[in-house]
Amino acid sequence: MELNFCKSKLLSLIAMVIMVLSLAPFNVFANDTNANDVNPIDNNGEKFVMMNVPYSDFYGEQVDAVTSATKKKTQNERLVAGSYHTQDGSKILGVTCPVKISDGIDLSKYKKVNSEAELFSAEDYSYADINYVPSFYLEATNNAGALKFNIPKSVEDAKKEVNPDVGEVITDDHHVDYAIKLKNAETFLLDSTKVFGVKIKGYGSGYSKKTKNLTQLNNIFAKNQIGGSKEDFGDFIGGVIEKIIYYTSDGIYEINNIRLNVPKIVDNKNGEALKVDDAPYGTGSTKVKVNLPQHYIATYYLDGNEIEIDNGRIVTKNLSIGTHKLTAKDRFKEFSNIDAIFTITTDKMPAKYDGSKAIIKNDNATDEEFNAYLNNITRVQIKVGNKVKSYKINGRHGVPIIDKKTGELDFESDKVARIKADFPDLSKAEVTIMSAGYPELSFELKEKTEDINGGNQNDDKKINDNSDKNKVDTNKNKSSKPQTGDESSFISLILLGIIISGLGISSLKKQR
Repeated sequence: MELNFCKSKLLSLIAMVIMVLSLAPFNVFANDTNANDVNPIDNNGEKFVMMNVPYSDFYGEQVDAVTSATKKKTQNERLVAGSYHTQDGSKILGVTCPVKISDGIDLSKYKKVNSEAELFSAEDYSYADINYVPSFYLEATNNAGALKFNIPKSVEDAKKEVNPDVGEVITDDHHVDYAIKLKNAETFLLDSTKVFGVKIKGYGSGYSKKTKNLTQLNNIFAKNQIGGSKEDFGDFIGGVIEKIIYYTSDGIYEINNIRLNVPKIVDNKNGEALKVDDAPYGTGSTKVKVNLPQHYIATYYLDGNEIEIDNGRIVTKNLSIGTHKLTAKDRFKEFSNIDAIFTITTDKMPAKYDGSKAIIKNDNATDEEFNAYLNNITRVQIKVGNKVKSYKINGRHGVPIIDKKTGELDFESDKVARIKADFPDLSKAEVTIMSAGYPELSFELKEKTEDINGGNQNDDKKINDNSDKNKVDTNKNKSSKPQTGDESSFISLILLGIIISGLGISSLKKQR
């Protein structure tokens, strides 16, 4: 009897040990790498880390850090992937790229982080271990106790020549003075590709060789878009870019045998160089003022079609109502293109407010005239009391207040959240529609703004309430089966039951 009781106790103890082990996290027994361990992972005898390398070290010559007034941009990894910044986001300091560590380098002097993600806002020369051999990397050597970087010959020899459509240097970009936008670049700049740096080569106006090292945000705006200010491109102005080199996570790519003229920019903000007078619809011609720089040999284009200027006038009789563009192009590309915007106008109003929820066709207008009016709408102004706001309809930051195909107005949906934030109460709003070439259309919204999009707010609430109920029902129908994360606890409960049963049986036997 005593022997059986001891056996029962032993079995109970074993079961309890199993239960404890099943409750313990599996990673308790995994090897833990200390963040202060300075030995990078060995890849076939070669040591690689991901490291924050200042721009000057990456390019091998002095390159300033990038200062940004908008700190959100420096901290937007999607926008500046492949770079790192100060903790407060005020500067981009350099490139985060793979580095091969040569013998004789003591990494204990530099900060080690646990993951590549932590490098995004870490200090210069911070690093993280990597367990793969990268396609592109720098090699770090010991230079009197400091790190010196270079691109190994094997990486240089593996570079590939690519041939995207480079177009021409754009001088009418909204953000920078000069821009280059590559087409078909997705053949080598993949979604997963990180751009560490870009170098352009060519010559300036005096035919002397020039090189420019580009940095994120200042010059690299997207993987396929590079450029800069007049100051950035100063050495190339009046000259030519002949080569573009991309340094990426997938290797080095060279764009060769190109000839991108970097023109001198002609300022025409106030019409000093080229100006066209507005003209009423149906007018035969309009006046053009031309005051081009010396040596500017111009060819003129009206809405993309080549034309002639005759006695200071251009033909306008076939132009539609709205804005048009006259462009001067220098045949020798020494100077930038010059644009002059003008408007063909009308006094006729083909649209009216329906008093409820839309802009509709006026009684004396044709469908064609009404559609042209809708298509030309550019802005909507809202006034409530002394507060006035104007909203752009088109483009990236446009607010779609009006459907330009149907004329329907929207002041309530999530698409126009900016309006709802600016004007919580539109019951006495004065609205003005602005369509290029047409008179302004102004009206006052009805007091019950909830009726503007049709329907009833109470009905919407009922729909939302039903949606919430459906969510509750869905949750009730979820399976009560233990999830994967609960399996160890489930097993432990079974083992606990076995132990209690075993102890009960042993107790009975002892009593007998």
